[in-house]
Amino acid sequence: KEYRLCFNKNRVRPKSNIHKQTNKITMREIKFRGQDVKGNFVFGNLHVNENSLDSKKNLYYIIRPCFVPALTMPARNYIEVDPETVGQYTGLKDKKGFDIFEGDNILCVDKERELEWTTIVKYQDTAFVVDVENEEYNVTGLGFLDFDYTEIVIIGNIHTPTNA
Repeated sequence: KEYRLCFNKNRVRPKSNIHKQTNKITMREIKFRGQDVKGNFVFGNLHVNENSLDSKKNLYYIIRPCFVPALTMPARNYIEVDPETVGQYTGLKDKKGFDIFEGDNILCVDKERELEWTTIVKYQDTAFVVDVENEEYNVTGLGFLDFDYTEIVIIGNIHTPTNA
């Protein structure tokens, strides 16, 4: 069976998306990461320049705000990234408080069933999914994991080689 991502509103975010202190509607944070030409990860918004003038391929950029003292409004820093390394933030954090992105290699520890496995966060059919070890199904939405019983720790990602 395959399950879609469905955040448990009681665990991941408040029941209402109205911020209690400001009374304003809050949105989930949308951000991306990708590797620049030097192999460093950069984080921010994603911009795809389709069929650019100087090449026939699409160019991918991560846009980061930056401060330029001479300007009265914020400038933006466009950093070209490898499209194969672009991943979106899932809206969830691991046990240590780090943001979980598409392409992260995570360690899942199911304390209730005393299981431990590693898997990769994927974006599939409009959902962030992970492989699970279960008799009934082998893929589930990342938000379906019961965070009361399952600890998630990021141990790497598919774009950075690990020392095995």
